Amino acid sequence: MFNLTNADLTVAEVRKIKKQFQNAQANGSVMFKDIISFQTEALIAAGVYNPYTDKLNRQPLIDASRAMLKEMYRREHLEATAITVCEIHYNTNHFHIHYATVETKNTRRLMEIDGKRQPRGKRKESTLQAMKSTFANYLFDRSYELEQLAKLRDGLREAVKIRFDTKTPKADTLLVVLKSLLPPNKSLWNSKNLSTECQSIMNELIDELMKNNPEFNQYQRLAMQENDHRQLLYGQLATGKENQNSFYEGRMHGKPDGIYYRLSNSILAELRKNSQTQKRCRKPSS
Repeated sequence: MFNLTNADLTVAEVRKIKKQFQNAQANGSVMFKDIISFQTEALIAAGVYNPYTDKLNRQPLIDASRAMLKEMYRREHLEATAITVCEIHYNTNHFHIHYATVETKNTRRLMEIDGKRQPRGKRKESTLQAMKSTFANYLFDRSYELEQLAKLRDGLREAVKIRFDTKTPKADTLLVVLKSLLPPNKSLWNSKNLSTECQSIMNELIDELMKNNPEFNQYQRLAMQENDHRQLLYGQLATGKENQNSFYEGRMHGKPDGIYYRLSNSILAELRKNSQTQKRCRKPSS
């Protein structure tokens, strides 16, 4: 067992922590329980596990865990009150780490649940994603791959504008439908305001404009490779329910970093610009 300050807790330290957890329970604090499980191949690739000697290097896992927990504390405002104890398990097919976190004094917002006031236990989805990313980045340096994705994303925003000026007949048809669905107020022409139907047409338009675009195809491949890497690196970060948001889906359809979200805004900006140009060029009626 380990925590944020000691890599190998003594029996006396475990007893002290147990008492702190009991006091936290008596104070009505939430207990957050997390599990990170690993594919053995990922730990071998990271140099953390040696299959020939059957030795696991605990320190990188401890360092990654501490970074992850500090990120959770920061995002959930638990820096001054949280206590976490962690334990690496070796007794299953996959190595995994258990985490238990409580507050010495509850600071979570109280909610009415079944007639009782209880602290809010749910953490933000962005917190859970950041926890996993922080842990992964400590074991693998993926800065180059992520930088490539960012560069491609920014380049595609310019590429879609060029394709927009040389549209195919199918793209023209989709554009007519899209315009009919947009609100009259052009200040609302933003990805975050698109209806489900409008977003569906927009996605189809983007697919048509980006068809056979090598940079778009490369972006998809890199996003899927990073997604596969992260699935290999760690299993499920247990939060009471399975997290269904993959890295790939986030980079493709997520808000605000997804490529479809970004390209939608680029197209809508071009539509606003074209509309303003047409308005200026329109001759006043006599």
